[in-house]
Amino acid sequence: QLTDSVVQLGLVRGVQFVPLLFFSPIAGSAADRYSRKALLVFSQAVNAVMFAMLAALIYTHSIEPWHVYVTAVFAGIMQVIQHPARTSLISDTVPVEFLTNAIGLTSLIYNGARLFGPALAGAIIAAASTGGAFAVQAACMTFATVWALMLRPVAPKLKVQREPFLRSIVMGW
Repeated sequence: QLTDSVVQLGLVRGVQFVPLLFFSPIAGSAADRYSRKALLVFSQAVNAVMFAMLAALIYTHSIEPWHVYVTAVFAGIMQVIQHPARTSLISDTVPVEFLTNAIGLTSLIYNGARLFGPALAGAIIAAASTGGAFAVQAACMTFATVWALMLRPVAPKLKVQREPFLRSIVMGW
């Protein structure tokens, strides 16, 4: 809407996935070593703040294309942090007898959101503008952050010997 350029739209989507190439092994190693809950809460909270700021910029007519690019890059970084933390957290919070069902349900919800999310966003944009869509996204991320704060992961049963952090990143690449 800012530029009426399909090329810029494609570039925004493209830069959102650049962090995936560079930071995935780092985020995966971090999820193995640090609090998965803290990583998840941090990344969701940052997303909520970014989307709220973007909504505010849109509503105040202060939005510029570079705001969208910066948000896309940081949203990509937060997604890279969030994904391994979220997927590993399942085994930390669900009893073993329900783990298969929990993984399946999580996959269903994640892929369902990828399928229906754009259509829902389009409906919100039609009803409440692009700023409204980002405001709804910020509200959803805030709700998800509060919900994640209520998670009670169980302590690991075994002490696992791990390789050095840098080595695990290199092995991830």
